[in-house]
Amino acid sequence: MKENEKDINCEKKDGTTLNISAIFDKLTDLGKARLELARLKGIDTATEIASSSAASIVFLALCCFVFLLLNIGAALYIGTVVESMYLGFIVLAGFYSFAAIIYQLAFNKLIKKVIRNFFIKQLM
Repeated sequence: MKENEKDINCEKKDGTTLNISAIFDKLTDLGKARLELARLKGIDTATEIASSSAASIVFLALCCFVFLLLNIGAALYIGTVVESMYLGFIVLAGFYSFAAIIYQLAFNKLIKKVIRNFFIKQLM
């Protein structure tokens, strides 16, 4: 056998030969294919998260505009009822301050858990 020969053959007990370099080439190809598959799965997951996030941001923006206009209308209505426009806005601000305190005390951990689980589910 030559020392510089590329193909390394091993003879098995049953008389067949085993080409080690062919096996090594196939394992190399398998490793490259698995790496490419992992890369493509990562790209798929990233694009899914990005597209879901973009759609959610647009929806949230529209909801914020509707919420803002409803709040202005409610503040103007409350202002008309109490006969002072600025008091309507103060009452509404007080209501939202109270709601923020309740949220912080009661629901903050729950919301964090839900959001964390959502992102973990998206990444899996």
